[in-house]
Order: sequence, then C-alpha cells, then structure tokens
Amino acid sequence: MIPCVILCGGKSLRMGRDKALLPFPLEPLAIYMSKKLSPFFSKVYLSLKDPAPFALYDPLVIVEGGEEFAPMIGIREAFAKIESEKIFFISVDTPFVTQEVIDSLLLAESQGITYAKDTQKEHYLCGIYSKAVVPKLEEMIEKKDYKLSSFVHSLPHHSIVFDDPCVFANLNTPEQYAQALQRIEQDG
Repeated sequence: MIPCVILCGGKSLRMGRDKALLPFPLEPLAIYMSKKLSPFFSKVYLSLKDPAPFALYDPLVIVEGGEEFAPMIGIREAFAKIESEKIFFISVDTPFVTQEVIDSLLLAESQGITYAKDTQKEHYLCGIYSKAVVPKLEEMIEKKDYKLSSFVHSLPHHSIVFDDPCVFANLNTPEQYAQALQRIEQDG
C-alpha cells in the first residue's frame, strides 16, 4: 500500500475560512477525510500551512513552508518528507470520493501521474504521483508557475474516467458546504 497526502494548504478564498477546519459534520473536514481514507493507504498525512489547529487529533502532518498557496508546494513537500516512490494525493475539499475511485486509481497507476476524470472535468488532485515528477515540479515552482494542468500535461500521465461527477464535488463556497452537509446527513 502506498501513502496518501490530503492537500489542505489552500487559501480557501471563496469559502471565506479554512476549508480543512470546517466541521464535517462534527470534526474538522481534514480529520474526516483522514479517517475516511486511512483504510486504503499505508499512512495518511495532512499537508498544511499550520498544524496547530489539529494538535488535538494528532494526525501525521507535512508542513508547507513559504508564502505560496499552491497544491504543487504540498506535493513537493510530501516527496521531500515521505520515503515512497508513489503517493496518492487528494484535496481536502472532496469528501465524497468513493472506494471505487480509489481502488480504480490504485489498480491503474503507472509511471508519472494517474488521476481521476469525470464527464465534465479532470481532477488532478485525486490521483497517484510518481517521485519521477519531482524535477519538473521543482522547475515549475522555481519559475512560480503553479498551474497544475500545465504541470500534469508536461509529464507522462493517464486519466481514469468515472461517470459520476458528484463523487468529486468540491466544497469551494459556503453554499457548496451547506449542500455537502445536507448530503452527508441524508446519506448517513
């Protein structure tokens, strides 16, 4: 089994507050995600700017240094700190990802990057990255080019298509968060 890193280092501008700390439904979203994903991976880490709010939960953390808020920073820090040739990355704001998605990605993973895609969008932050991507990652970060799509498409990559875009629903706004809470309440 490979490790998983939940990327929590975003600015959460549209949400207006740190998404990783949103109650979901009672504990912080990052902790909810960690518990949900832990059965599928050897270890689950939270990649974030400030671990202090999570001290009570004692998660495995990777601290993202610097002033930049970009997933590429978390990916770089993860490969610098975790001894693994491959790491599964997922953004903290995708709480409805399913075991089917994870299993399919784990079975299909190849060199470079293997990520999820649905009928509407590519989900670069739900996939497996190989350590071989680090030199390109370093190059783009040095240039302050944080466009994830450019990064992924500049390397060997493979997407797995899933029919249901709802499993990749992001919590970017207070309205999406409220809808997600209703959905989790209905689904149990």
